[in-house]
Amino acid sequence: LENDQVWEATHDDGVNMWIGFTDKEHEGDWKWSDSSSGYVYKHWDENEPDGGDSENCAFIHIETGAWRDTNCLDKHTFVCKREPDEEGGESHPTTPGGDPACRGYDGVWREDESTGMCYQVIETELNWDEAREECRYRGGWERGGDLASINSFQEQLFLHTWLTTI
Repeated sequence: LENDQVWEATHDDGVNMWIGFTDKEHEGDWKWSDSSSGYVYKHWDENEPDGGDSENCAFIHIETGAWRDTNCLDKHTFVCKREPDEEGGESHPTTPGGDPACRGYDGVWREDESTGMCYQVIETELNWDEAREECRYRGGWERGGDLASINSFQEQLFLHTWLTTI
């Protein structure tokens, strides 16, 4: 019974997914890990962020689409983001297909046609730093990858709509 309670407390069945929003450098100064956007779009849940010094990383709650802050050492599934292929993306024989502009990298990537960016959901639960490293690996050393940044309402809408259908 105690093990079940510990499991439930530390695993969220993919309901919460890391995004690349953090205030690890300066408390209260939230920034995207990929350094995108001078204007920071925000979609915090009511009464969030609420964690002070102990909760410095953000996740998107799949059911509501709202963001919440939590401890960076918590383990969640996550969403990666990267630039599209410039040549339209040639799929490698060992790489599953995906949207044409997003092929050629590890796993299946989905394109947001309004931004042209590519996204991938990783169902392995990792802490925030581990998730970010995995996104960098999956995005490829040339083009890079990072935890997803959400820089507009349209991007937020795309991700929330897509994630609720997975």
